[in-house]
Amino acid sequence: MFIHAVTGCDTISRIFGIGKKTAFQKFVKGDPVLQSFANAFTVPNQTPEVIDDLGSQVMAILFGGKCTDSLVTMRYNIFSKRVVSASSPVTPERLPPTESTTKLHCRRAYYQIMVWMGKEEGMDAMNWGWNLQDDRFIPLMTNMNAAPESLLKIHNMSLIVDQLESYDRSNLEVIRIEFAKLQKKLEDCQSLKESPEIGN
Repeated sequence: MFIHAVTGCDTISRIFGIGKKTAFQKFVKGDPVLQSFANAFTVPNQTPEVIDDLGSQVMAILFGGKCTDSLVTMRYNIFSKRVVSASSPVTPERLPPTESTTKLHCRRAYYQIMVWMGKEEGMDAMNWGWNLQDDRFIPLMTNMNAAPESLLKIHNMSLIVDQLESYDRSNLEVIRIEFAKLQKKLEDCQSLKESPEIGN
């Protein structure tokens, strides 16, 4: 149940790039941390905050990290590695989900597991990642951006360097301006790494 719900089903969003087979293989290989999380997701009366914490740890494991890894740090590290070699923009869906997205996804997964087990009595779906609209439950969407806009514009550092080298060297003012823009983009990258608020 846990793998089916967390990786997405008819009623729950799916995680881009993580299929049921990948998650199931990690589970079957006996990853004790993943198995303990699976057990925790079948315990009735968990609080949303407990599921939020467990969900972030599960997501880190599914994306190849450890349960102690921060999703923000993982997103930054994966983005940094990909942007260096990318020939096109690195899109947010290719990164681990944000903390906010993970929280809502895992709350819905937990609620769905409780429904399947017949243990949802007393649970308010509105506290578990759902919104009621026209007498139907729809997934509550995150209100956070996937990444700062300025960061999403950085898609290939080698292309930026090539562009700088293509300027007429006699026009030093243009080179200075372009270099300042590049420096600002790099500072934005650094502030992303240092700020736990970005990507939550």
